[in-house]
Amino acid sequence: MDYLLQNGKKLCPIKIKSQSGRVRPNPSYSVSFPKTISFCCVERPLPDEAYELKLRGAGVAALRIKSVGGVNAPFYVTADVLASEKTSDTRVSRIISRNRRIPGRATGNLAFVLKWPSGSATCPFATSFHNANRLFTERLRLVPLAERDSVTAHFDAEVRKAGGGVRRIKLATWIGTEPLPNFFRAARLALRYLPKEADDQKKTAPVEFSSLPFK
Repeated sequence: MDYLLQNGKKLCPIKIKSQSGRVRPNPSYSVSFPKTISFCCVERPLPDEAYELKLRGAGVAALRIKSVGGVNAPFYVTADVLASEKTSDTRVSRIISRNRRIPGRATGNLAFVLKWPSGSATCPFATSFHNANRLFTERLRLVPLAERDSVTAHFDAEVRKAGGGVRRIKLATWIGTEPLPNFFRAARLALRYLPKEADDQKKTAPVEFSSLPFK
Protein backbone atom coordinates (compact mmCIF):
# COMPACT_ATOMS: atom_id res chain seq x y z
CA MET A 1 0.00 0.00 0.00
CA ASP A 2 1.23 3.52 -0.86
CA TYR A 3 0.59 6.40 1.56
CA LEU A 4 0.54 10.17 1.85
CA LEU A 5 2.44 11.19 5.01
CA GLN A 6 2.54 14.37 7.06
CA ASN A 7 5.16 14.90 9.76
CA GLY A 8 6.18 11.28 9.28
CA LYS A 9 2.69 9.95 10.10
CA LYS A 10 0.30 8.23 7.70
CA LEU A 11 -2.36 10.70 6.60
CA CYS A 12 -4.19 8.40 4.18
CA PRO A 13 -3.59 5.64 1.61
CA ILE A 14 -3.31 6.75 -2.02
CA LYS A 15 -4.08 5.22 -5.40
CA ILE A 16 -1.60 6.23 -8.09
CA LYS A 17 -3.20 7.30 -11.37
CA SER A 18 -0.18 8.40 -13.43
CA GLN A 19 3.53 9.20 -13.11
CA SER A 20 6.28 10.65 -15.26
CA GLY A 21 10.05 11.15 -15.11
CA ARG A 22 12.38 9.79 -12.47
CA VAL A 23 14.24 11.48 -9.63
CA ARG A 24 16.40 10.25 -6.76
CA PRO A 25 15.20 12.13 -3.65
CA ASN A 26 18.38 11.40 -1.74
CA PRO A 27 21.87 10.70 -3.10
CA SER A 28 22.11 7.67 -0.79
CA TYR A 29 18.96 6.05 -2.22
CA SER A 30 19.52 3.07 -4.49
CA VAL A 31 16.06 3.51 -6.05
CA SER A 32 14.41 6.42 -7.80
CA PHE A 33 10.92 7.90 -7.52
CA PRO A 34 8.57 9.32 -10.15
CA LYS A 35 9.43 12.99 -10.68
CA THR A 36 5.76 13.94 -11.10
CA ILE A 37 2.92 11.83 -9.75
CA SER A 38 -0.88 11.99 -9.79
CA PHE A 39 -2.95 10.09 -7.25
CA CYS A 40 -6.32 9.87 -5.48
CA CYS A 41 -6.75 10.15 -1.71
CA VAL A 42 -9.57 10.69 0.81
CA GLU A 43 -7.77 13.56 2.58
CA ARG A 44 -7.48 16.96 0.87
CA PRO A 45 -3.81 18.07 1.06
CA LEU A 46 -3.10 21.80 1.31
CA PRO A 47 -0.60 23.14 -1.28
CA ASP A 48 1.42 25.20 1.21
CA GLU A 49 1.94 22.39 3.75
CA ALA A 50 4.71 19.78 3.82
CA TYR A 51 3.91 16.19 2.87
CA GLU A 52 5.82 13.02 2.09
CA LEU A 53 5.16 10.14 -0.26
CA LYS A 54 5.66 6.56 0.93
CA LEU A 55 5.92 4.12 -1.95
CA ARG A 56 5.89 0.40 -1.31
CA GLY A 57 9.34 -1.03 -1.98
CA ALA A 58 10.91 2.39 -2.60
CA GLY A 59 10.84 4.36 0.64
CA VAL A 60 9.82 7.91 1.57
CA ALA A 61 10.34 11.18 -0.33
CA ALA A 62 9.23 14.78 0.20
CA LEU A 63 6.38 16.11 -1.96
CA ARG A 64 5.42 19.52 -3.31
CA ILE A 65 1.66 19.65 -3.97
CA LYS A 66 0.90 21.27 -7.34
CA SER A 67 -2.87 20.92 -7.66
CA VAL A 68 -5.84 19.36 -5.91
CA GLY A 69 -9.12 18.62 -7.65
CA GLY A 70 -12.51 17.63 -6.30
CA VAL A 71 -14.96 19.09 -3.79
CA ASN A 72 -15.52 15.86 -1.88
CA ALA A 73 -13.36 12.76 -1.44
CA PRO A 74 -11.72 11.25 -3.35
CA PHE A 75 -9.45 14.18 -4.20
CA TYR A 76 -7.27 14.12 -7.30
CA VAL A 77 -3.75 15.35 -6.53
CA THR A 78 -0.75 16.20 -8.70
CA ALA A 79 2.61 16.62 -6.98
CA ASP A 80 6.35 16.76 -7.59
CA VAL A 81 8.84 14.58 -5.71
CA LEU A 82 11.60 16.76 -4.26
CA ALA A 83 15.27 15.92 -4.56
CA SER A 84 17.53 16.91 -1.67
CA GLU A 85 20.69 18.84 -2.32
CA LYS A 86 24.00 17.06 -1.84
CA THR A 87 26.04 18.25 1.11
CA SER A 88 29.80 18.31 1.34
CA ASP A 89 29.93 17.20 4.96
CA THR A 90 28.02 14.92 7.30
CA ARG A 91 26.12 16.59 10.11
CA VAL A 92 24.85 14.91 13.25
CA SER A 93 21.62 16.23 14.73
CA ARG A 94 18.84 15.23 17.08
CA ILE A 95 15.10 15.73 16.77
CA ILE A 96 13.74 18.24 19.26
CA SER A 97 11.27 16.51 21.57
CA ARG A 98 7.67 17.64 22.01
CA ASN A 99 7.25 20.44 24.57
CA ARG A 100 4.00 20.00 26.51
CA ARG A 101 4.53 23.01 28.80
CA ILE A 102 3.97 25.87 26.36
CA PRO A 103 0.40 27.24 26.72
CA GLY A 104 -1.75 27.84 23.67
CA ARG A 105 -0.25 25.07 21.55
CA ALA A 106 -2.54 22.49 19.98
CA THR A 107 -1.91 18.95 21.22
CA GLY A 108 -3.10 17.30 18.01
CA ASN A 109 -6.38 16.04 19.50
CA LEU A 110 -9.64 17.06 17.81
CA ALA A 111 -13.29 16.85 18.84
CA PHE A 112 -16.72 17.80 17.55
CA VAL A 113 -20.21 18.40 18.93
CA LEU A 114 -23.30 17.78 16.79
CA LYS A 115 -26.79 18.84 17.95
CA TRP A 116 -30.30 18.71 16.55
CA PRO A 117 -33.71 19.34 18.19
CA SER A 118 -34.28 15.74 19.29
CA GLY A 119 -30.72 14.63 20.02
CA SER A 120 -26.96 15.15 19.93
CA ALA A 121 -23.71 13.32 19.23
CA THR A 122 -20.09 13.98 20.09
CA CYS A 123 -16.60 12.82 19.27
CA PRO A 124 -14.42 13.62 22.30
CA PHE A 125 -11.14 12.45 20.78
CA ALA A 126 -9.67 12.11 17.28
CA THR A 127 -6.06 12.46 16.18
CA SER A 128 -6.61 13.45 12.54
CA PHE A 129 -9.15 15.24 10.37
CA HIS A 130 -9.54 12.07 8.33
CA ASN A 131 -10.90 10.22 11.37
CA ALA A 132 -12.85 13.23 12.68
CA ASN A 133 -14.55 13.85 9.33
CA ARG A 134 -15.39 10.17 8.94
CA LEU A 135 -16.93 10.00 12.42
CA PHE A 136 -18.81 13.25 11.85
CA THR A 137 -20.35 11.91 8.64
CA GLU A 138 -21.38 8.71 10.45
CA ARG A 139 -22.98 10.64 13.35
CA LEU A 140 -24.80 12.91 10.90
CA ARG A 141 -26.76 9.89 9.66
CA LEU A 142 -28.42 9.77 13.09
CA VAL A 143 -30.23 13.04 12.39
CA PRO A 144 -33.84 12.60 11.22
CA LEU A 145 -34.31 14.01 7.74
CA ALA A 146 -36.99 16.41 8.98
CA GLU A 147 -34.49 17.97 11.41
CA ARG A 148 -31.49 18.20 9.06
CA ASP A 149 -31.85 21.96 8.50
CA SER A 150 -31.87 22.52 12.28
CA VAL A 151 -28.55 20.80 12.91
CA THR A 152 -25.71 22.79 14.48
CA ALA A 153 -22.13 21.62 15.00
CA HIS A 154 -18.63 22.76 15.80
CA PHE A 155 -15.12 21.32 15.51
CA ASP A 156 -12.75 21.88 18.44
CA ALA A 157 -9.00 21.64 18.93
CA GLU A 158 -7.36 20.72 22.23
CA VAL A 159 -4.74 23.24 23.43
CA ARG A 160 -2.53 23.50 26.51
CA LYS A 161 -3.66 25.76 29.37
CA ALA A 162 -1.27 28.22 31.01
CA GLY A 163 -1.83 26.66 34.44
CA GLY A 164 -1.50 23.08 33.22
CA GLY A 165 -4.01 20.74 31.67
CA VAL A 166 -5.86 21.30 28.41
CA ARG A 167 -8.88 23.16 27.09
CA ARG A 168 -10.81 23.22 23.82
CA ILE A 169 -11.15 26.06 21.35
CA LYS A 170 -13.60 26.20 18.43
CA LEU A 171 -12.14 25.85 14.96
CA ALA A 172 -15.34 26.21 12.93
CA THR A 173 -19.12 26.14 13.34
CA TRP A 174 -21.80 24.78 11.01
CA ILE A 175 -25.55 24.70 10.49
CA GLY A 176 -27.37 22.10 8.42
CA THR A 177 -28.28 24.48 5.60
CA GLU A 178 -24.61 25.19 4.79
CA PRO A 179 -22.35 23.04 2.55
CA LEU A 180 -20.59 20.39 4.65
CA PRO A 181 -17.26 20.49 2.70
CA ASN A 182 -16.91 24.19 3.56
CA PHE A 183 -17.21 23.31 7.26
CA PHE A 184 -14.48 20.68 7.03
CA ARG A 185 -12.24 23.03 5.06
CA ALA A 186 -12.71 25.94 7.49
CA ALA A 187 -11.82 23.74 10.48
CA ARG A 188 -8.72 22.40 8.76
CA LEU A 189 -7.52 25.89 7.83
CA ALA A 190 -8.13 27.21 11.35
CA LEU A 191 -6.04 24.38 12.80
CA ARG A 192 -3.26 25.07 10.32
CA TYR A 193 -2.71 28.54 11.81
CA LEU A 194 -2.58 27.32 15.41
CA PRO A 195 0.87 26.76 16.94
CA LYS A 196 1.27 23.07 17.62
CA GLU A 197 3.35 20.96 19.96
CA ALA A 198 4.41 18.86 16.98
CA ASP A 199 6.03 21.94 15.37
CA ASP A 200 9.21 21.36 17.37
CA GLN A 201 9.47 17.84 16.01
CA LYS A 202 9.92 19.23 12.50
CA LYS A 203 13.18 20.80 13.64
CA THR A 204 16.59 19.41 14.53
CA ALA A 205 19.36 20.68 16.74
CA PRO A 206 23.09 20.09 16.13
CA VAL A 207 24.81 17.63 18.44
CA GLU A 208 28.52 17.20 19.17
CA PHE A 209 29.56 13.75 18.00
CA SER A 210 31.54 13.23 21.20
CA SER A 211 28.36 13.58 23.28
CA LEU A 212 26.54 10.74 21.55
CA PRO A 213 25.97 7.55 23.59
CA PHE A 214 27.77 5.44 21.00
CA LYS A 215 31.19 5.85 19.36
